[in-house]
Amino acid sequence: MNFKNFISTLLLLFVFSLSLKAQKTTIYTHQNVDYNSALELFDKEKYSVAQDKFEQIYKSTLDKKSEVALNAKYYMALCGLNLFNIDAENLFVEFINDYPDSPKIKQAYFYLGSYQFRAKKYEEALVYFKKIDANDLSKDELAEYKFKEGYSYFSLEKYDEASNYFYEIKDYENTYTSPARYYYGHIAYLQKKYESALQTFLLLNNDEKFSPITPYYISQIYYLQGKYDKVIEYAPALLDTVVPARGAEIARIIGESYYRTNKFREALPYLNRFNKEKAALANRADYYELGYAYFKSDSCENAINWFKKSIQKPDSISQTAHYHLAECYLKLGNKLYAKTSFREAYIQNFDPQIEEDALFNFAKISYELSTHPFNDAIVAFEEYINTYPNSTKLSSAYEYLVGVYYTTKNYEAALKSLENIKVLDNQLQGAYQKIAHFRGLELFNNQKYNEAITFFNKSDEYLIDKNIKLDNIYWRAEAYYSLAEYSKAIGEYKKYIFEPQST
Repeated sequence: MNFKNFISTLLLLFVFSLSLKAQKTTIYTHQNVDYNSALELFDKEKYSVAQDKFEQIYKSTLDKKSEVALNAKYYMALCGLNLFNIDAENLFVEFINDYPDSPKIKQAYFYLGSYQFRAKKYEEALVYFKKIDANDLSKDELAEYKFKEGYSYFSLEKYDEASNYFYEIKDYENTYTSPARYYYGHIAYLQKKYESALQTFLLLNNDEKFSPITPYYISQIYYLQGKYDKVIEYAPALLDTVVPARGAEIARIIGESYYRTNKFREALPYLNRFNKEKAALANRADYYELGYAYFKSDSCENAINWFKKSIQKPDSISQTAHYHLAECYLKLGNKLYAKTSFREAYIQNFDPQIEEDALFNFAKISYELSTHPFNDAIVAFEEYINTYPNSTKLSSAYEYLVGVYYTTKNYEAALKSLENIKVLDNQLQGAYQKIAHFRGLELFNNQKYNEAITFFNKSDEYLIDKNIKLDNIYWRAEAYYSLAEYSKAIGEYKKYIFEPQST
């Protein structure tokens, strides 16, 4: 009996063992089918249904450390990320905490970083990206990782770090080659590394996504590099294809390139287009450029309108605009307006050369416009002479001033001006002879005979006009006679009588 009982017990245990084994095999096979089904749904991007299946598998798996449980938990979290679920990040964090030794941890960090990147939480994204070993990523994932990390730094305005990541993937073919090139070029542009930016943007010239944008950068870079001929060669063809928002700005670059190569007539249509389409963005410098382009194209009426618009406050733009306004008014024959504009250009003392020229021209026009007493002209020429004693126009200023004094019969002042001129040409020598003679007569009439004789003598220093010389002899004789210096008077009378010109 004991032996029979023992045998029976053994048989029962064997049968139970077989039953338990069969039960486990059935359960495992069932899980495997469900898992594969869930994976298939995941691959078809049916993330919501797949997540439910993975969750059921995870909950029904008794051994949470098993491969099935680990993978189910991993894909549950991954489905959540793809569904933008609020708890997706927490699921991944749980997975990392539950399975710290899993080879999927690095992948989990990659997906968490991408999740934060997609939410535009770039600082949080970088925290996860930093936990990734690039060697654990596939070639495609590596390119994505490099781009997203670079873009995260870019969004945080950490351009040096961003540029390094874009650099690593911009020169070999991958999904992110074009955007990496674009952002690398953009950073180089921001950092004024124009040649590097230019070469990068040129690579995107035929890119479907970026070719509508890069020509703007290329044109700008040529312009900023001072390669105006390249702008003129490259940019005009873009105006028919560039996005409308960029058209006016490219027109401006073309116009300014023509302007800076002194092709003012060619610049006009482009500068006008910018000022018409982007009137709100146009500034005083733009108005001045248009005015100057019209001025150099011999269209003073149009130039005057734009120069006036550019004058708003005392500064270098206003000073230069006033100066060219005056030139326009002169061309149109309006000396009175020219005089006013030259005066304004002088008193706005920003450019010394314009300031000097403007004062001289103001003085000259004042002389040409004035009638007695010529006050504006006198003050202006005296101011010019005192302010610019080393000017190349100094002799001309003195000549005009002498003319003013002579016209106003201020012979004393006229002579002082002439004596300030270092070298007198024939014309000025003739003026000196004549003015000294008239000054002598003026003193003679005031009975200042000794002083009169002095000026008759000064007049004789330049013998340009023989008739004036003869008159000097006569009036010296009269002055000596009035002083009762008869012998000297007789001597002068004799000279006068024997001069060939005397009658």
